[in-house]
Amino acid sequence: KRVRAHASERRGDPPPPRSARRGAMLAAALQSDIIDKQDRSERAAAALDGRDPIAAARKTFDIPRRKLFDDDSLALRGEYLYFAASSFGLQPKEVKRRCAKLWDRYDDVSGPRLGLAGEQASAAELAQDCCQGLGRLLGAEPQDLRLLSRVTPALATELLVGKFQRPGTSVLVVDCLAAWLACDGVEATKFEAVVSQLRECGANTSVVLAPLVHPSTGALIDAAALVAAAKSLARGCVVGLEISDAAGNLLPLDLAGLGIDFAIFSTDRYLSGGPDALSGMYVRGGRSEKECAADGPPWSIFAKYEAGVCPVQRLAALRCALEAFDEFPLEELADKAVALTAYLSFLLETSSVSVACGSKSRASGSFFAFSARGLDQEALLDRRVAVDMRGDGLYVASPVPLYTSFIDVFRLAEHIRAILADGNTSREPVVS
Repeated sequence: KRVRAHASERRGDPPPPRSARRGAMLAAALQSDIIDKQDRSERAAAALDGRDPIAAARKTFDIPRRKLFDDDSLALRGEYLYFAASSFGLQPKEVKRRCAKLWDRYDDVSGPRLGLAGEQASAAELAQDCCQGLGRLLGAEPQDLRLLSRVTPALATELLVGKFQRPGTSVLVVDCLAAWLACDGVEATKFEAVVSQLRECGANTSVVLAPLVHPSTGALIDAAALVAAAKSLARGCVVGLEISDAAGNLLPLDLAGLGIDFAIFSTDRYLSGGPDALSGMYVRGGRSEKECAADGPPWSIFAKYEAGVCPVQRLAALRCALEAFDEFPLEELADKAVALTAYLSFLLETSSVSVACGSKSRASGSFFAFSARGLDQEALLDRRVAVDMRGDGLYVASPVPLYTSFIDVFRLAEHIRAILADGNTSREPVVS
């Protein structure tokens, strides 16, 4: 295997010096050569792909394909334009080989049977590797992270809230748009509703819970301000975040620097953990000894759910997906994500598409929320376009930098404009 230039990042060594960030140069080319010149041609998208330092990664991912004809004798298949990573991220092709290799060892009757103890050792080693990779992406110490195989993110949140909630106190769930950052120069009051709630509850609030990325607009919450307000107005309270739409999308995160006490996330979205993916959680170091000594560490509440579980296959799939992130500096991935969403926003400017406020910000990463009257998800699927639908005419397109090209974004915008222009809900497949 070739030596990865960034491998030192996972070991904690300083990254090698770089004369210029190639992703930043790509964003500059997008602005100067395309947006400023109002060039919405396919040729311009191809030129951006030619400058993309991450373009080669797309070939290593398993892009969904669908038969173009009902006749099975014609094996031609067409690739989807896949923008649904906010529900389910695509996996590297290597995952199938890794998982098949794990199954092959059970067919080797000449070798020793591993048994439960061997499987547990394999699972522990894989989990440790996964936590190392997740620590790099999430900005957390590996020992503060845990992976759960039988506990969903929703159940993990409920259990952790129950763990940290003091008797006779309440839990404040932040779900109002006022708590999210203003964008595009629109001056908006931040946290007034949350602060007023904290003042009303005061010492009666022991847990504050919020999603880091707003699930409808993609706006990023000001987590540092939330922590500061919660700690000052409700002393001793615990602040937790749901980060499923941020993990693997906003690169890199800094959970340790935010000062939060815990975070919950799923690994099947931008982290590409695959079907039946593991859940993950972060608990700030030191809590298990100082604040939870009476009831045991926070991890203890999951012991009865995880007893005897060895999710070797799912851990192997997640580790393989995390290795895809290791192929490139995180700054380049973040720069390309911003360039892809900026390009999509630029292409849709001339249509009747309304872009959600949060998706116009650089802080949204690959999360691009929009709405359009007359757009139909079935019409998009007929054209082999996959996006997420959040209800009430709201769609989320997620151009993930590892497997989305600028040509993909161009074609997505073309399909959206065509559907809105003439209401065409189907399209004959074109075989090239």
